[in-house]
Amino acid sequence: MGSVVSDWAVVGEWSVVGEGGVVKQRQEIPAGQIGVGVPAKIIGSVNEEYKRGWTEFKETYIDLAKRYPRGLKRVG
Repeated sequence: MGSVVSDWAVVGEWSVVGEGGVVKQRQEIPAGQIGVGVPAKIIGSVNEEYKRGWTEFKETYIDLAKRYPRGLKRVG
């Protein structure tokens, strides 16, 4: 939340930018790495447990998005 990824910055697949982090122009956060701070610095790697958790969260949001329209009611 509240992270900034500047123009021409690259955030690799399965990478994470921490809350409030700033990825500067032309800076790269390599695939599977965690970047935090201003400017973002690599502090570690994303593990398989994190990937599994995010995959489950995404599936939950997809399910909610599909169910949401069914709960809407016409007003007026």
